[in-house]
Amino acid sequence: MRLGRSIALSSAVLALTAACAAGPADSGASPTAPTPTETATPVAVILPDAPNKLSGADLLARWWNWVASSAEDPRADVDGHLCARGQATDIWFLAGGTDGTATRSCTVPAGVPVAFPVVHRSGLQSGCEDFMKVAKGRATLDGFLALPDRHDPVNVQIKGVAGNPVTKEAGRTLFTSACGLWVQLAPLEPGSHTLSVVGDSGTYKVAVTYKLQVAAS
Repeated sequence: MRLGRSIALSSAVLALTAACAAGPADSGASPTAPTPTETATPVAVILPDAPNKLSGADLLARWWNWVASSAEDPRADVDGHLCARGQATDIWFLAGGTDGTATRSCTVPAGVPVAFPVVHRSGLQSGCEDFMKVAKGRATLDGFLALPDRHDPVNVQIKGVAGNPVTKEAGRTLFTSACGLWVQLAPLEPGSHTLSVVGDSGTYKVAVTYKLQVAAS
């Protein structure tokens, strides 16, 4: 289902929520709790997943190799100038964050699913397991809730360019465990969108806002 149709179908729910809710809306089926740093309460409407979602192993392997495809780390991008770097044609990756906050402006192509981490980690399997024990977070697109999928440790193979933030060296192949909470969304409707990603795991905390512009196809 396209995002525009989902929002249109939810209008009755929004009207009922506005008329009856004396307190914050309840997200219901969300498997992850909001972090204390998130102040806005999302509307209790859940966005559809992307059609033909990637498996967890494929998603994490492709995303980590995308991060390693440049010497500049997209997770440290402060304004969105790295958004289009190294993107594929069948899926559009957003970077999430390593730790801390950021606000990024990005142009996203129409007709392409969007995927990103809420919280993520790679390294030893034991470290990933500990990370996932306390990992939580959520994403909202234009105020609508996007439920993250939980991906426990999977083995990935990463090969990057010289100076990349993952393997550091060109030609070096890194075998590691990767894990996290991830969202895969259906292609966004043309126009402007605001995506908020907030999550944490122990002392690791992320709050990233994306100002997304989708051009008409």
